[in-house]
Amino acid sequence: MRFARLTGIILFVIFLFVGVGFLFFSCIHYQNYWALFVVVPCVVAFIAPAICYGYDQEDLAFKHIEMDEQSFRTCRELGWAVAIILFLATYGVPVLAWWNAAFAWQGCVLVHATLTVWCFGYILWLRIFVFVRRGN
Repeated sequence: MRFARLTGIILFVIFLFVGVGFLFFSCIHYQNYWALFVVVPCVVAFIAPAICYGYDQEDLAFKHIEMDEQSFRTCRELGWAVAIILFLATYGVPVLAWWNAAFAWQGCVLVHATLTVWCFGYILWLRIFVFVRRGN
């Protein structure tokens, strides 16, 4: 189990750095600096589930903050819905920049590759650090 966790952490770091490399290469080589704005909704999408109690899979936080179970589950689902919507909206940022400023389409595709790599990294992060089986 330790080997799988270590491999997951290494892959997560690789995905993170490959995504940053793709993004900076796209910004510098294709002069598509508007693509840096994809970072803002990604960061908000990363923290939205935590704000809405979405990272607590088994913890009954509604007992500690005097919230009934249905409200807690609704808040948790809202956090995940906001995260998904914001992440999917990030794919539109480079397309709008490409369309309005006539950037090279290769830079737009490279930013989309960045977002996809970051999505894989986020899924790994969730599996390694958030949705861990109890007792491991």
